[in-house]
Amino acid sequence: MHALNMHPNNFEKIRPVRCGSKWEPSVRMSILECRVKAVEEAKGARCEVQVYADGSGTGGGVGAAAVLFRNGEERGVLRKHLGKEGKHTVFEAEVMGLALAAELIRAEGYIDEAEIGANSQVAFWETTNMRGALDQHLLEKYQGQLEVAQQRHGADTIAIRWTPGHDGIPGNERADVDATKAAYGDSSPAPLLPKVCRGPALSVGQWSTSHTSKGLGPSQLASLPGHQSVRGSGV
Repeated sequence: MHALNMHPNNFEKIRPVRCGSKWEPSVRMSILECRVKAVEEAKGARCEVQVYADGSGTGGGVGAAAVLFRNGEERGVLRKHLGKEGKHTVFEAEVMGLALAAELIRAEGYIDEAEIGANSQVAFWETTNMRGALDQHLLEKYQGQLEVAQQRHGADTIAIRWTPGHDGIPGNERADVDATKAAYGDSSPAPLLPKVCRGPALSVGQWSTSHTSKGLGPSQLASLPGHQSVRGSGV
């Protein structure tokens, strides 16, 4: 490997199984089959705290963002620039956005109920996947951040919902604006980001070859519903 300038420490290690056989997702998930109904429900939701997450690949970069609203009023936003497109995918940014959303909920004051909305079905489904998968390290960062938020506010406090993109959902549109800013390099100050999101993200060139045998590559992800290529936001 060294003869090819490939260093083991630069590769992500993928475990065949992420979670035990008895593991179950710790949050309620709403992904309606009908896009129209999903949009109607998302626009009509009246949760006390709503957080919208998004990932974007534009302007030569890839970034993630999350925006928190409380009773309809914007209360906080976090942005993370992952790096250059070609080295990162929008899928990575979508998962990073979920981790940022969980951090905003953790940092918020007393909460009876909170909902995370995002426009990537792929990212949601991958968080429930127990097998080794693409960008496992990011999925684990999100899961860990979510657990911290649940420990503070209660295990049953947080739910997640598919909120289709580009359908006039105000929170989605707001998150998309900040995800675009993040793609162009505008990250929130490091002290505001969760510790698991402060360091540099592994690039595509650092993925283990096991991604292709046990997970999905960028070209495969681009063909799945809820995911768009690195040159655009997830839908």
